[in-house]
Amino acid sequence: MTKASDARSGLVALAALALLASAPGASAQTPTTSGRATAMQATVTGPLGPTTTALGSTGGLVDDGDARTAALLTGSIPSVGGANVLHAATISSIEGWNPGEDVTSEASLADLVLTVAGNAISASFAMAQARAPVGAAATGSCSLQELAVNGVPIATSGAESQTVSIPGLRLVINEVQRTASGITVNGLHVTTLDGAVDVVVASATAAIGQ
Repeated sequence: MTKASDARSGLVALAALALLASAPGASAQTPTTSGRATAMQATVTGPLGPTTTALGSTGGLVDDGDARTAALLTGSIPSVGGANVLHAATISSIEGWNPGEDVTSEASLADLVLTVAGNAISASFAMAQARAPVGAAATGSCSLQELAVNGVPIATSGAESQTVSIPGLRLVINEVQRTASGITVNGLHVTTLDGAVDVVVASATAAIGQ
């Protein structure tokens, strides 16, 4: 075979590969689901580095039809605080990727009591919900009742990511984080200004993506 024949054969092979790559569905990816819920989580940074502790955490969904729950009657994190009736759930109803099917996540707790940077934080109830439906935008919601800092009531506006700052501390109420595929809602996110303590109360994530 001549060099010219070799070159023609190579061009034919490349053309065939290009046709296969451009064929409908050739580069299509199977959509994926993602869901997670955690009633309470704290990261505390000490001399040896950060330590993260989660209470009532579902872990992540592993496939389209997965469902996970977690519950504790009571739970606490040393040097941070605790709560009662902690519950978390994440469920995928995806079967055929049809409208109406979705991923939903929910996390809640009651009787929250925290001590962060010398400040007493309390709430009678906290809940976050997230939903990612097939073919539509993800949505979320939050409920935070009787929130108080050092005994002083904090009014919740209902707005997304309402921020309250006090000396040495930052609170974000109804914290919403959106991505191209889904949403995360945190009922309450408490951080110290030096980053040493990070507490998330009632966190729910739901997403559908490529």
